[in-house]
Amino acid sequence: MARSRRTTPLVPAVALAVTLTACGLGEGPAGSADGRYDVSGEVAGEITFQTMQLSPTFDDFINGLIDEFENEYPEVTVEWVDVPTEGTAEKIAADAASGSLADVLDLDVATLAPLARDGRVLDMATVSAESKDSYVESAWRSFEFGDVETAALPWYLNTPVLVMNTSIVEDAGLDPADPPGTYAELVQHSSTIAEKTGRAGFQPTVRTLLNMMLSYGVPLINEDATEAVVDTPEALRLVNDLAELYRDGGIAADSMTAQPRSEIETFQEGEVAYFDTGPSRVTIIEENAPGTFESLAVAQGLESEADGAWVVAHGLAVPTTCPSSAHSRCCASCGRSARRGAATPRP
Repeated sequence: MARSRRTTPLVPAVALAVTLTACGLGEGPAGSADGRYDVSGEVAGEITFQTMQLSPTFDDFINGLIDEFENEYPEVTVEWVDVPTEGTAEKIAADAASGSLADVLDLDVATLAPLARDGRVLDMATVSAESKDSYVESAWRSFEFGDVETAALPWYLNTPVLVMNTSIVEDAGLDPADPPGTYAELVQHSSTIAEKTGRAGFQPTVRTLLNMMLSYGVPLINEDATEAVVDTPEALRLVNDLAELYRDGGIAADSMTAQPRSEIETFQEGEVAYFDTGPSRVTIIEENAPGTFESLAVAQGLESEADGAWVVAHGLAVPTTCPSSAHSRCCASCGRSARRGAATPRP
């Protein structure tokens, strides 16, 4: 019997919520006066481990990890619940309000942020300080929120590459050996592709838009992270560029309604020339679209006109309102998973 109970967007969130047990973020025992939690108890009991759209691609890895953990801690039973990426933030908010969060949560930085800022997840720098030396500083600091040094143990960091359909690029008279280096240059290339071939350069989605804002130098938030700062000249330039490109056919026609993970399908179908993504997607393209893969080339990821470039960070977090007796087993599971998962690519 498979451990994973993978849901789909058609399954109501409330139906999944009833399967989650143990700790949540409703009313519950708080930490001690100094903010520390007891994680020295016996590692025993049940753990609900929730991930974001890892099944079925990583079934063997996750189930193997669970088997190893249960063998090491025979008094523990782990239930794996995998949920779709779309709607995860809403589900986490609902579970937090109803007190039904899973014991160990695989979350990206954006979804974790509200919980961390409210002090609703353990500070791993306090309960698992020995783990810090296992990570590069940028990974550890990815989950820093105010007084919380690290709200989750880093599980993976995914940096981008630019995947190209060289057939479309060459048809537009562009050189695949001289790819765009920033999102602004990607817009220029896409305009040329639309003009010369009648096809789109890329398909922006909600995720892409955030990355583009960062690349264009839009500040997003103020220095103390209390207010949004989006109404800027850089943001206006981006909106104008996208509007003009959309009118010219340089971005896919359904980009306004596209789901965050639909970019890979659009690229696989040969409808766009460029795909800014994590390197593990190359294997998926090879498996699902061998015809497109024959024309595929990979370049360095698009750089930012400001400081740095985008990176996807996921971590493993434990809610603070778990009963204190559960913290030891949850943190043990979190640490084992993070150490094993850190070297594992994600789709």
